[in-house]
Amino acid sequence: MLFLLDTNALVELRRKNPILIGNLKRRAPSSICYSVISIGEIHKGIVQHPLEKAIAMWDHWKQLLAPFAPIDFTTEAAMTWGRLLHETRKQQIGPRDLLIAATALACGMTVVTHNTREFNRIKGLLVEDWQA
Repeated sequence: MLFLLDTNALVELRRKNPILIGNLKRRAPSSICYSVISIGEIHKGIVQHPLEKAIAMWDHWKQLLAPFAPIDFTTEAAMTWGRLLHETRKQQIGPRDLLIAATALACGMTVVTHNTREFNRIKGLLVEDWQA
């Protein structure tokens, strides 16, 4: 089974959340991935800082992410995202969460998130909370 870490799981990894880290250690690093969408969300926070600090923050993130594989947003993920936009049009689901969910669905992955309330509303998406 492959796992796609949501951005909030990555933030908790950076914060050294012991419950999340314990769950990560029970899986092979090769089974754990992150979305390039999360990189954008991380950079949104980083660019608010002065350049020198932002560079140091990104260096730290690169070290944290090194054991895991990045997953690109592909054409198949884009098509899945379009379907999800239609299917969830009457629900309040964050646009970046839909992109991450589409990536997971297109790749047959389970999303690891503490935001289960939102992700569980997406039909067919496998979701696990490694912080519970």
